[in-house]
Amino acid sequence: INYTERAETRPDYTGTYSYTSLQPVAGYVARPELQKQVEQRLLNARGGGAARTTILILVGLGGAGKSQLALNHIRTHRGDYTAVFWVDARLRESLERDYLQIYGLLFGNQQHSVSLQLDVDRVVTAVKLWFHGRDGRWLLVIDNADSLDDETDPYFVDLRRYLPDAPGVEVIVTTRSQTAVGMTEVEAVEVGKLEVAEAVDMFVRCSKVRDPTADVLTEAGRI
Repeated sequence: INYTERAETRPDYTGTYSYTSLQPVAGYVARPELQKQVEQRLLNARGGGAARTTILILVGLGGAGKSQLALNHIRTHRGDYTAVFWVDARLRESLERDYLQIYGLLFGNQQHSVSLQLDVDRVVTAVKLWFHGRDGRWLLVIDNADSLDDETDPYFVDLRRYLPDAPGVEVIVTTRSQTAVGMTEVEAVEVGKLEVAEAVDMFVRCSKVRDPTADVLTEAGRI
């Protein structure tokens, strides 16, 4: 992920955490019903006057489109947030690396953050505490948090350790693990198989059929 993109100066943070390297996959098909669920559940939590961080889980098998769903939410609602942060939780090392980068952006001292690499606990705590008492709304996406179930797994991630707890923060977690579902009272969004119309759209896109006829669409539906 490219962290070099800078936003206009704001009084309470020094830059923006860029997700510009994340692009829609080839042949990606929008899933409006799931997108609506994401928006509605975050909106409901907001309207309920949440006194702590709102956590929304996008759960499903690998390749189901969870990350793309989160990315589309950002593209649609970027203006609703003061800043957006994207963390790769595929490995504990990548998660900690991204928190170090966020620390550098929030506290405006990249070199100092690098010197703290051996004290990740301090960095994670500082980032979480930074959100307390701040105005605005903030979005943190924790992507590919799949290794949550078995503490003996060398890739195990204790996700709760990294979650901020402040009312202005919304967290979207993409995961294959049902364990994450129990971490929040907000109903999870199940990212499952495509609807027939979505599957046909994907088939046509990937097969690069131009101006498909009704017969082609019908046959694609049968497939």
